[in-house]
Amino acid sequence: MGELAGCGVLWVDTSQHAQARERPGVRVLRMEEALFFANAEKFRSAVVALALQPPRPGAVAIQLRANRRLCITAADMLRALAAELASHGVLLAFVEPAPETLRMLRQNGVLELVGKQRIYPGIGQAVADLQSQIR
Repeated sequence: MGELAGCGVLWVDTSQHAQARERPGVRVLRMEEALFFANAEKFRSAVVALALQPPRPGAVAIQLRANRRLCITAADMLRALAAELASHGVLLAFVEPAPETLRMLRQNGVLELVGKQRIYPGIGQAVADLQSQIR
């Protein structure tokens, strides 16, 4: 996702809006559908590929608005993803998780790996905070 200039603070899909720009150092990703056991591994692979793609970001923020809850497989995958990104020096953050999703992240140890300070109510706040952490 990228920030669309001239429209206030609007984050959009960069593949659909050529004028949208990523903020330096932070790659913002959005799930268009719920994350669950059938797509968890495909999602993990895609996130890792995007996190390691040049220019390599210092942080990845995943907007979880499409997930009202997580199954155990998806939560396990997010825990593994957090550890994998950390091994590459990339911070992971979550944006707009639903209460049930946040509860599962806490129960499954994902929140302990990521840190509760990297749970954000909006993309703009996440990007600004993450940029300050990676500089």
